[in-house]
Order: sequence, then structure tokens, then C-alpha cells
Amino acid sequence: MSEERKLPEISPRRLPEFNLGQQSPFIERTARMIARIGWKERFLDMLNRALAAAGMIEGADAEDELIRRILVIVKISRELAKVDVQRAIALFERTIGLAERIGVEWLRCDAFREIASRLAKVDPQRAIDLAERIEDKWEQSWELREIASEIAKVDIQRGLYLAERISNKEQRSLAHRQITEELAKVDIERAILLAEKIEDAYHRALAFVEIATAIWDRCANSSTA
Repeated sequence: MSEERKLPEISPRRLPEFNLGQQSPFIERTARMIARIGWKERFLDMLNRALAAAGMIEGADAEDELIRRILVIVKISRELAKVDVQRAIALFERTIGLAERIGVEWLRCDAFREIASRLAKVDPQRAIDLAERIEDKWEQSWELREIASEIAKVDIQRGLYLAERISNKEQRSLAHRQITEELAKVDIERAILLAEKIEDAYHRALAFVEIATAIWDRCANSSTA
């Protein structure tokens, strides 16, 4: 009978020693990645716990209960969008379904506004579609203005296009003023042209002040460069 072969033991002295900061950047990157994965799992676990708690929210009546649940779920959706946009959008759709069950018109409009505001960064077109379902024209204009301002932070031309569709003069003027501020960061001359077209004198005046601030900041930065 042959003797049982034993696996060779590996002496600790034979293992390479690594300095994570210098000798092995690959291992350092891997360690950081593992740490991020751990934090992501905890992040998602907290959102799952929040969602489970949201399902148990009670209110003074059916309408109040729906509103309270919507307020929580839209915040969960915004956080979820940081790691999974598609799942976040699906969760937003769930809140829209809840809002549609609200019988009181002004409460339903408030719910649509809240959802659209949170949705604007995740899915701007869906947010616009939802805002346009708000029956009260002033409330609708308010929400479209907020969405236009949010869109303009990443796409000024698209933000301007939406601002032109706002029916309320004051909200349209405010949208143009907020977009002027964004535009002044990249193109002073175009910002001036837009400011000149603002209908409401109050917002037109403030737009010129914001352009002046942008010019001053640019001059100050260039002098210290």
C-alpha cells in the first residue's frame, strides 16, 4: 500500500510582502473597489428598509396616507437613481400610480408636482409629461419652470425650449432669468441677449445683476491666474 501523499505546506516566510501604497497599486485599487461594494450594499439595504417602512405608513385618512407614502418613496427613488436609474424610474412610476388614486384635485396636483420635481434629474421628459397633467395652470407653470431650470444645468437649449412653453408670464420670466444665470457661466453675450428678452422687468433687472456678477467673477479669476 502506497503512503498517503501530503500537500506541501506553504511557509509564511515564502509569501511575498506587499506595500499597498507603493509596491502593489493593483491590490490597492482592488481594496478600494471592495470597500465601495460594501458601502453600496449597505446603501441599498437602507433604501430597502425605507421602502418596507413606507408600505406601513398610516395617515389621518386615505388621502393623507397616500401623500405621506409618496413623499417617502420619491425620496427613495432619487437616492436609488445614484446607483440604478432604471429601478429608480420604475419606483417613480409606482408613485405616479399612487398619486392617480388621490381623489382631491389640489392634493393630486401637489403629489404630481412633488414627483415631477424629483424625477426631473432622472428622466426629464417623463417629468415634463407628468407636470403637464397638472390641471391648475399656475401650478403647472411653476413645475415646468422648475424642470426647465434643472434641465438648463446640463442642456441650456433644451431648458430654453421648455421655458417658452410655460403659459404663466411670471413663471416664464423666472425660468428665463434662472437660465440666464446658467448661460452667463459659459457665454456672456448670449446671456445678455436672453436677459433683454425677459418680459417681467423685475426678473429682467435681476438677470442683469447676475450677469454682472458672472463678469466680475470671470475677471477676478483671470487676474489671479
